[in-house]
Amino acid sequence: MRKAFTMIELVFVIVVIGILAATIIPRVKTNPPQEAAIYLISMIRYTQHLAIVDDKYDSGTWYKNRWQIRFNGDKYSIVNDNNTTFATDPSNRSTKLFNIDLNKKYGVKVAVKG
Repeated sequence: MRKAFTMIELVFVIVVIGILAATIIPRVKTNPPQEAAIYLISMIRYTQHLAIVDDKYDSGTWYKNRWQIRFNGDKYSIVNDNNTTFATDPSNRSTKLFNIDLNKKYGVKVAVKG
């Protein structure tokens, strides 16, 4: 008697692989606008964190020394001290958050109004 797979076993295995592929493939697809929005929200929260941690209040010009996120077209920077100090990237401490290009990174255009 020869040992071999029956046709039913092969069909069953192909169906199981198809079901697994159908559930895994939609999760692999990317959505660049959504990824860019999530990234910008995290950078805004990081800017808020820097502003809270770095307490630079004095009676006269405190508002000029606050941390802020500035957009210039599709690029953004996180700056402080009248645009003289740039924040460091929390994921890579050796890089500064200066003119980060969202169009190059995610392929999206940024339109800031108001």
